Amino acid sequence: MWLCGAVACHGGHAQPDAGDQTPDAIIDAGADGGLPIDAAPDAMLDAGVDGGMASGIEVAAVATDDGFTEVRQGATTEHLVISGSLLADVAQVMVGSLPCAITATTAAMVQCDLEVPHGHAPGALSVMVTSPTLGVAVAPNPITITFVTVAPNAAPGGRGTHQSPLSLCEIGSIDFGGQTFTGDTVDLLAGTHTCAMPIGLTWGVDIRGAGVGTTLIATGFGGFSIGFSFIGDPNATTHVTGLSVDTPAGTVVQLDTCCGGNPGLVVDGLSVTGGASSAVAVAFDFDAGGPPVSHRVEIEHLTYDAAGRAIDVPSSHGTIHNTTIKHCATGIRLEYRGAFDITGLTIEDCTTGVVLGRPDAQSIFDSTHPVVTFASSQIRAGVGIWIDSGDVAGTVGITATGLYGAVLTNGRLLVTGSQITATDTAVMTTIIDGDSRVSVEIDQCVLVGGRVGIEYASPDGGALHMHGTHAEGGDFGLIVGNTHFTSSIEISGNQLIGAVFAYRDEWDQAAPFGIIQAFGTTLNGNSYAGQTIVGPTQLAPDYQIIHTGATTRF
Repeated sequence: MWLCGAVACHGGHAQPDAGDQTPDAIIDAGADGGLPIDAAPDAMLDAGVDGGMASGIEVAAVATDDGFTEVRQGATTEHLVISGSLLADVAQVMVGSLPCAITATTAAMVQCDLEVPHGHAPGALSVMVTSPTLGVAVAPNPITITFVTVAPNAAPGGRGTHQSPLSLCEIGSIDFGGQTFTGDTVDLLAGTHTCAMPIGLTWGVDIRGAGVGTTLIATGFGGFSIGFSFIGDPNATTHVTGLSVDTPAGTVVQLDTCCGGNPGLVVDGLSVTGGASSAVAVAFDFDAGGPPVSHRVEIEHLTYDAAGRAIDVPSSHGTIHNTTIKHCATGIRLEYRGAFDITGLTIEDCTTGVVLGRPDAQSIFDSTHPVVTFASSQIRAGVGIWIDSGDVAGTVGITATGLYGAVLTNGRLLVTGSQITATDTAVMTTIIDGDSRVSVEIDQCVLVGGRVGIEYASPDGGALHMHGTHAEGGDFGLIVGNTHFTSSIEISGNQLIGAVFAYRDEWDQAAPFGIIQAFGTTLNGNSYAGQTIVGPTQLAPDYQIIHTGATTRF
């Protein structure tokens, strides 16, 4: 051990130098003269005299009262027992930079209570005891701080360390009798964990598994509810990494928001298989006057193979990268406000790939709609993308096994270099009411529908811009209808295969029909550049117009 007396520090019971063995040297070194000048070194040590040697205060061992040498971060009171020599008047104990409150001392032992702050860095800590008369003794690194450690099949009532782990159900927020708070990290060791209930955690508690396929949570898990108790730091970010979950009974990771806070969530490495629960969801805060838009959700390396809604993140913003979703009801839903950058997404065999907004979003909150930008993504679903309100942009491949590749009722679709195929209509806009406004901008794309390539309608102020695109349908390459004179339609340089059909519904006859400008566009291989078509003339049956007030320029 390292022993420090009033004069010098020594490694163990060091012997005095040969030149210090004269009586004068002993007296100069601090002997009190009460001992014979020929006293043996052992006698001086027993009397507590330094004499150029160690004082005798010593720390021999440090452990908890039940023999452990590990203490978890966030431990509220851990009782330590320090054994050694000449400890009776020790007045201070420090574990690293943490004070340990002394509760009892004897010559051979000091007892103290240690509190470790939540989020304290893990690692080994030295223990230092200080005596006002004998100086300081230091034990190098006898105590190790650990993350909140959770082991499969752990006995109830553990300390939350590797030596005494917790079970999964015990890690909840401290206000519910659990063990964790903002700043802590839960270390889920390799193996299969069980907990047939939801676990409420404060914001900013990280959940770390040993790896996807290595740390598994078994069937029936109720999920992690982050911020459920509305305590802790409402602006903290929670990380969830390296987990597999089998057939959960509730949303695996749900972020709750409250009180105007803007918490964050990062999920990197999560696999969910079986059941119908979501993998990641956000519950927004109505009490704050509407859902916040600042909380950030980042999802990386998520795999989801289950029957529910994989990602449900209303009013969030962030990223979704390198994610695979299979056999779901809905791959991703983003309601109200928010924005996501999505790269490397694969959705396979789902009912609906991506849903943005909802019809009543504007009336509930405001006119700010969700936005999604795609890159290098593929969607194979009954309906690829459904936009009730919001914007979709970027490059995405969509194979609709149902009727529609992309459907818009109020919003924008802006895609480049994309291929969209469907059994009925590749891209369709549909009007819910007279306030609907939809815009479609398509550049260098391939749109193939079993019946229609693209069908566009917007009653007021929308736009259809299509360039360098192949639009093909078994019946119609292009249908345009219900377009108000304030709408903009410009489809230059395209290849249309199938008939072109322009119309107005009976209820809209009074409104003038917008001009379709299609310069440089070919229809079934034929070019009609510069001609103005009014009514069903020489282009029939390729071109059909109902209500002859319509004017179309090719």
